[in-house]
Amino acid sequence: ITFATPTVPKAGALAVVAFEGATLSQGGTELDAAIGGFLARAVAANKTFKGKPGQAVTVLTPPGMDVNRVLVLGAGKADGLARKDLEHLGGALLAALAGAGEKEGAIDLRGVSGRDMTAEDVAVAVALGARLRSYRFDKYRTKKKDDEGNGPDRLTVLTEAAKPAKKAFEAMTK
Repeated sequence: ITFATPTVPKAGALAVVAFEGATLSQGGTELDAAIGGFLARAVAANKTFKGKPGQAVTVLTPPGMDVNRVLVLGAGKADGLARKDLEHLGGALLAALAGAGEKEGAIDLRGVSGRDMTAEDVAVAVALGARLRSYRFDKYRTKKKDDEGNGPDRLTVLTEAAKPAKKAFEAMTK
């Protein structure tokens, strides 16, 4: 898990966040504007997606984008997500990437805020949730199926507070 300032990745999948009412976060809105409203139309076409926690929409990208797909992850109410909500978001991200067979992915956290949390805290909580979701207990498993993936090999958390988030995450996971 790495941290970087927000940019569109060159490969893999890019995840953005949507809140209840299928309202895209700042990162999602900016990406949507860059691709001519394609993302908002795709989300609106999915009648079951409401932006609730645990919901996700996979959108194959239009020609000209380097990423394979955009994952729109529901986070719930926009006003003040709790730390556990952000950790669940990180877990949902990893599950969605694994389900799509992606080996690398990134999540844009611009416009996502937590209750009494800085951008650094939000990024660390999402990264921690993804790390916890990646755990597998395989000690007694005899054989892994060929089509079973462990999820992505690389995950990048895109945040304006990349340097302090990296430092805090490394201190937490030592």
